[in-house]
Amino acid sequence: MTRPLAWFALSFSAGVFLAQYWLGGVYQPLFAAAFALLALTGLLQKDRAKKHRILLVGFALALALAWNMGYTALVQTPARAYADTELAAGEAVVTRYAEPLNSAGWGERVRCRIRVKLMTETGRHSAYLYAGSELMELQPGNVLRGEMTVTDAAEINDDEITTFTAKNVYLLLFPRGELAVEQGDAGALRYLPQRMARQVEDSVRALYRDDAAALVLALLTGEKSGFDDEMYAVLAEAGILHIASVSGLHCMFLLSMIQLLLGKRRRVVAAVGVPLLLFYTFMVGAVPSVLRAAIMVLFLLTAPLVKRENDRLTSFSVALMLILLGNPFAAGSISLQLSFAAVAGMMWLTPKLYRGLTGEKQRGKLWSFTAAGVSTTFGALVFTTPLSAWYFNSLVLISPVSNLLCLTVVNALFSLALLTLPVAMLLPPVGALLAVPGQWMAEYVLWISRKLAAVPGHAIYFESPYIACWLGFAYLLLAVVALRKTARREKILAAAAAVLTLAVTVLFTQMDYRYGEMNIVALDVGQGQSVLVTSGKDTVLIDCGSSNNYISAGDVAGDMLLTMGAEKVDYVVLTHFHTDHTDGLPVLLARVETERLLMPRPAEEDEIGQAVLRTAERHNVEVIFIEEDTSFAFGEAELRLFSPVEGLSEEDENENGLAVVCTVGDFDFLVTGDMSRETEEALLRQKDIPDVELMMVGHHGSNGSSGEELLAAVRPETAIISVGDNSYGHPTPGALRRLAKYDVELYRTDLQGHIRVSVR
Repeated sequence: MTRPLAWFALSFSAGVFLAQYWLGGVYQPLFAAAFALLALTGLLQKDRAKKHRILLVGFALALALAWNMGYTALVQTPARAYADTELAAGEAVVTRYAEPLNSAGWGERVRCRIRVKLMTETGRHSAYLYAGSELMELQPGNVLRGEMTVTDAAEINDDEITTFTAKNVYLLLFPRGELAVEQGDAGALRYLPQRMARQVEDSVRALYRDDAAALVLALLTGEKSGFDDEMYAVLAEAGILHIASVSGLHCMFLLSMIQLLLGKRRRVVAAVGVPLLLFYTFMVGAVPSVLRAAIMVLFLLTAPLVKRENDRLTSFSVALMLILLGNPFAAGSISLQLSFAAVAGMMWLTPKLYRGLTGEKQRGKLWSFTAAGVSTTFGALVFTTPLSAWYFNSLVLISPVSNLLCLTVVNALFSLALLTLPVAMLLPPVGALLAVPGQWMAEYVLWISRKLAAVPGHAIYFESPYIACWLGFAYLLLAVVALRKTARREKILAAAAAVLTLAVTVLFTQMDYRYGEMNIVALDVGQGQSVLVTSGKDTVLIDCGSSNNYISAGDVAGDMLLTMGAEKVDYVVLTHFHTDHTDGLPVLLARVETERLLMPRPAEEDEIGQAVLRTAERHNVEVIFIEEDTSFAFGEAELRLFSPVEGLSEEDENENGLAVVCTVGDFDFLVTGDMSRETEEALLRQKDIPDVELMMVGHHGSNGSSGEELLAAVRPETAIISVGDNSYGHPTPGALRRLAKYDVELYRTDLQGHIRVSVR
């Protein structure tokens, strides 16, 4: 039997994925026993290779299920016993530096997240502690004491999530009052990798400027706290965001640098490379993608020393098994899934593509370089594309070009930046001189990213079911080509068919969204609001924000706009300046050209309003303050904006917002933002609000909005509530009863997702 270790490791990993995704706790013992019995049947086989294979696979699957059950019982279950409790005298040891959390960027109080170990009677439990900016300077080893609220990291609002458990974190901690900070064993040797990472961060920020500093820091350590929303969006749209997440690519950069410095002396390279790679792995946080790469590179370095050939499939399989042995919940890590999927694709498809592109004839260096870049990129994409569609809702078509143009420069930048750091510590002037070409390289990567992200059709988004169907068709073609011995001509025809059907699907999708006199799409942005209205070729976006920090309203709106083929947004309307209506604006303006921003005039002390103005200025967007009732034409429709009502509190943003009516023919659509019933009544007295066929329910279905006076006056036939996970009880029973009383047909984004209404 060949590759017995690979068979065992792959089977063990498959068993862990089976336990994590498909088998509940009740079924795992039954399946473990069944797999063990299956293994024993191998003893009945006469063929020796078949006997060994059945034994290996069966026992590996049984062991994986047993390991998953044991790990859950010994690690997760004791931690979950503290969930939903209040600790009067909680104690937590800081294990990593704090991560800043300020995704909105609208002047909110900066918060941070700190990786800690919660000290309890049953042991030390991994947790994240969420706190204010006053704890940003904590060091690993510090001890925190005080009153804390503890919640389960595996289940939030009755939804099971893997975001935290995949990182070996089982509890979330929230201080109740001020925490006492003690020195603890900060400065201990075991925290050296974290201190080195912080030293690298400080040095990079001193050597490089602006966005280049953020890019170099992310490239070296995976730390993306320097990215603003716009930079993140540009790199993602260009298809090279992966360079900012430390992975196998960075480990290979490190190995290449070591080999360049030490030559081809295998023992010396291994002696230096192994400890350096291990230290680097722990310095950047030992995330699954880095662990995978580190283990595979260790196999590559040590195999010749023990007179063994490095088998990529075996090292790949063992790397996955070792990570899942360390934490079976890592099976739910997006980083792990993408990393291993990319490597699997490169192992399977890249050599075939390279041979197909180069053939047997001698080719020039430029052609060979291009063929290697293209085949590597497509190899990495073949298995990661479905995952990207599922997790990120997109497929960046231009990524082969961006990788071809950037990866060589990124490799050089990584090596140069890494060498510059120790030089800068010893000889600051020389280090500053070496950083100059690194600054240029980083600026080149960012410039290329911005240019490619602006190319029409650079990506497709899975907002439409037609696009998802096309992806299934494309993979069906790939399966046919892979399973059959097809000629080169048939492979070319299959590729042409995939490209042609994609073009037709995209065109059909765009025509579908533009058909009719007016189309309204209430976007599912969680607890927030963003409504897209189109008529003809013109587009209006009303609000763009979410208070759920795991949802980017700007990306949701951008994905839908680009799916519809919108070349630009004619008007963005902000009803008022709260984050759940505005915080997606930086990402939206970075991704989609916007002509005009319509909004109330913000007060000088209004931090969010002033941040909106700065963002609009940065993107050369015309700002029009709505201080009196105003109308704009768009397509065949009319956009009517009603200025803030008079005589109410000027301190409450909810009461000083705009009301919006979109009209085409006899159809009217009303948006009132977060107005209270008192403001709605004043609106009816002061403004000419028509009867409407459709309305957005005010303030996400709060009890104080969409009052009986408004409903009786405008008589909506249909209403939409934009709502998501929240602690306010939205939509409230009172709001739902009022809507039912007036026979309003109701839709909710938390139940139906995006809600589309077309006026034909």
